[in-house]
Amino acid sequence: MNKEKDSLTSLFTYESAREKITENDFFNKHDNCQLILIYVAGLSEMVTEYGSAFAMTVLHNQAELIQNFFERHTTEAIFCRITKDCFAVVFSEVKNTDSVPLIHDLYDALMNSYYGRTQDYVPMIRMGLYHFTDSCSDFRQGLIHAGAAIYSIPEGESGIAVYYPEMETTLSYIPSEVHSQRLPAEELTDYDSSFIAFAVHMLSGSRDLDSNTDLVIQKIGMEFGFDQVLISEFLDDTTAKVTNKWIREEGIIFPIDEVYNFRDWDGFLVGYDKRGVNIALDVNDVSFSESDQAFFKEKNIRSFINILLYSYNAPIGYISCSKRQPMKELDSRTLSTLAHLSRIISSYVSLRNEQSKQMDRIQALSIDNLTGLYTYAAFQRHVRHRLHHCKPDKTYAFISADISHFSNLNENFGYAEGDHVLKLFSKKLKAGSHEQIISCHLEADRFLLFAENDSEETLMTQIRGLCDEFEEYLNKRYPMSNLRVVSGIYFVSNPNKDLLYMIDSANHARKSIKHCYAESVAVYSDELRTKRKMLLDVVGSIHDAIEDGYIEAFLQPKFSMVHRNIIGAEALVRWRNPDNTYRFPDQFIPILEDAGLIVDLDMCVFRQALDALARWKADGKKLIPISVNFSRVHFRDENFYKKVVTMTKEYGIDTSFIEVEVTESTFGENRESLFLQLQQLRKHGFIVDIDDFGTGYSSLNMLMSAPVDIVKVDKSFIDNYETKEQQVYINQIGNLILSADKDIIFEGVETEEQIKLLTDYGYDRAQGYFFSRPIPLAEFEQKYVYQ
Repeated sequence: MNKEKDSLTSLFTYESAREKITENDFFNKHDNCQLILIYVAGLSEMVTEYGSAFAMTVLHNQAELIQNFFERHTTEAIFCRITKDCFAVVFSEVKNTDSVPLIHDLYDALMNSYYGRTQDYVPMIRMGLYHFTDSCSDFRQGLIHAGAAIYSIPEGESGIAVYYPEMETTLSYIPSEVHSQRLPAEELTDYDSSFIAFAVHMLSGSRDLDSNTDLVIQKIGMEFGFDQVLISEFLDDTTAKVTNKWIREEGIIFPIDEVYNFRDWDGFLVGYDKRGVNIALDVNDVSFSESDQAFFKEKNIRSFINILLYSYNAPIGYISCSKRQPMKELDSRTLSTLAHLSRIISSYVSLRNEQSKQMDRIQALSIDNLTGLYTYAAFQRHVRHRLHHCKPDKTYAFISADISHFSNLNENFGYAEGDHVLKLFSKKLKAGSHEQIISCHLEADRFLLFAENDSEETLMTQIRGLCDEFEEYLNKRYPMSNLRVVSGIYFVSNPNKDLLYMIDSANHARKSIKHCYAESVAVYSDELRTKRKMLLDVVGSIHDAIEDGYIEAFLQPKFSMVHRNIIGAEALVRWRNPDNTYRFPDQFIPILEDAGLIVDLDMCVFRQALDALARWKADGKKLIPISVNFSRVHFRDENFYKKVVTMTKEYGIDTSFIEVEVTESTFGENRESLFLQLQQLRKHGFIVDIDDFGTGYSSLNMLMSAPVDIVKVDKSFIDNYETKEQQVYINQIGNLILSADKDIIFEGVETEEQIKLLTDYGYDRAQGYFFSRPIPLAEFEQKYVYQ
């Protein structure tokens, strides 16, 4: 295999394209050099629908289309496949036109290429154009610029964008390892290029046999030089219906309305041998009847090979490969390959017939047994069809709905009653016009709707009325259960947007008011879009940020207010951006907690704290105890404390120098398991702190029984200390903690007056901006460890 070329498309790889550009001195030899980056979005969806072999063939066809297109219109071009779903073309001046309309023509050609017969996969092509300048004539930098242009195209949409300098270039579709991404099945082309393996893999990996069979016969035609390839299935003893057809100049033909009557070709069955093969190298040299010759002339057939398709030893159809000119004698290898292909195709034609007979059963499987609404898969199929036939004067929307506190209904009244409510709600949804609403039962109390109406206002009124009416019924039937119907709406602005993106947007809108009792319907807005973009950015980049060292531990000193000396430090997390600015914790910690990814973040900070202590120990410096925050999510893992103990031992640090901080709100969850783990940590010598005391689940009973050593009083208590009553209240909080036999640290100390108040009452430990803000680890070491 040529390592310079991509095995699937035969285009240059990224590395070889760079070498080719350098060898040819491309940028110096040509004026007006440009780069077009072509991104095929939703490739995984295509693989899911049709199989990886189908997706590979589509990409191969697109690569040929791109190459042929530029060779016709440009002076010189270098083509490469950047990743599994990205192509790039570096080209010089175009012929007789400007590059922008040329790129629009290419875009239209790619959008109109073959993507299968069903409408379950909607192609999305995004293209970024970059004009090289004297200041930037580097291939990779050009890719980044073109990728930034693609990134500017709204999410979930197709389109073309031209790069301009104001675009952000740090966000791009170009990964750092551009040569490593491939489709899962591409190894097949690396190790076995035989036609049989291709056909088996193509047909066995698809739910849509029609579309994949189309590409198999296209491959047969292109590989063996035929002008037409078709598959026909016998309807009875005298007729056959064409089900798949490819013509060289026209490509795959669909839809097909073509039936052959063997009375028009009375010699059809005469020429087959025992293998089920009928060959005519030149129809003029064979004794066909006049009607047959007329048939061949009408169909422009001069030579052909027909092979019967069998199921259980009975012919069910045939594959016909024909040319407009005479054929040479077929070699045995070609004939054998075609014969094997016919047997493979026979199996799938037979399977396709069986699938057709089972459509009623499949339709039954599309309905949820409990509610009578569509299943999620059936919902997607029907909605895609509706989106494909959208009316410009109508408004369309996705609605995500659920019944809040539904679990309370099951627990208090039983699951049978819960099922009864779900059935009633489903009945109300079905009562709406089928033309207006497509309904789906996702799971439990969650529903998904696709609605059509005259305007956004009328659709909002329709959905709000439906939800309010059912909520009123629930409140009458279950007055103490606090049941609500909460809905999120996403109005469809572009029916070609990614379906899952639109569904997720409606769901995101629903979640935004899940705990807002003043509103039951929310519309997906620009504000939510921004928040969601931030969420996706945080969740999608956190692991890279950890791996690349952008997650940093800052330390905030803890001081003795009496002696004004450092007594410890708290490790706080900061996320450094590539431009050395910082994201602060409230911009990412809540998101990571909801996504369950906070564990990795906390452990990253913990490792940095242990590494610092180990470094100080190795350098013979005095160790300063460090407290590390651990989210409540950690304590859902019963082995969490073991991980903390093991990591501390690995760094050779005495456990007394590590304080484990948990927020007071953590004590509101699974207290028994939490207490058990905290007891184990204390048993191994760790100090345990309650952080933000007084903001959540405070109670004397909890404070007395909690296995903790230190209580950190939230800064909100000392923010207001001017009156005597406020000062007495602060002291009462302190006495409460001392009565529970816990030590105290006051957080958020910022003034000398606060210090005097606290020390006059006999308190000593504090942290806050009066002493120091959280500072980078290196700065902390310089000021307090290595001074």
